[in-house]
Amino acid sequence: MLEEAGYQYASLDVVQNQAGTVEFIATLDAPSPEQLTRGIQYDFILCTEVMEHVAGWDAAFANFSRLLRPGGRILFTCPHFYPLHETPYDFWRPTPFAFQTFAEKHGLKTLSLEALGGPREVLGTLLAETYAYPATGRLWDRIVAKAARITRNVALAALKNPGWPGRVELRGPYFLSVLAVLEKA
Repeated sequence: MLEEAGYQYASLDVVQNQAGTVEFIATLDAPSPEQLTRGIQYDFILCTEVMEHVAGWDAAFANFSRLLRPGGRILFTCPHFYPLHETPYDFWRPTPFAFQTFAEKHGLKTLSLEALGGPREVLGTLLAETYAYPATGRLWDRIVAKAARITRNVALAALKNPGWPGRVELRGPYFLSVLAVLEKA
């Protein structure tokens, strides 16, 4: 769609997808493939739900800075509260301060930095990934586990109810994801 709209697009991933459409196979924290740079600096880089899988943030941010033209922008999203995934390549749950620190270190200006999703979304994510099982085969343990499952299901249903936010407000320092927009100076 981007190319049909007149834009050039280059894709990068650590493995080729089944369709064979990934143009560059590399990691963000390794030297970028020479053909990726081709002397080109990019206007925009989109990096969503990737940085938690990058071990070397210094090298990755150096690459981003090198790949962006002056005034070029990069948009990141990255989970802060989320279950481990793609193990063993799940390294971080960065805060907004991590993005700001690495941006400044590599000559990138922070244009926007947001913590997305509050306690309600965090609680929903936690409950959706949590299951209660009886600790033993004893009747009382089975009853308690069943009560815990019912409580979980009721809480999840309440969180999904569109009328619930108007009745109950959850407050706390928890958030689901980071959104950062950076610009090369």
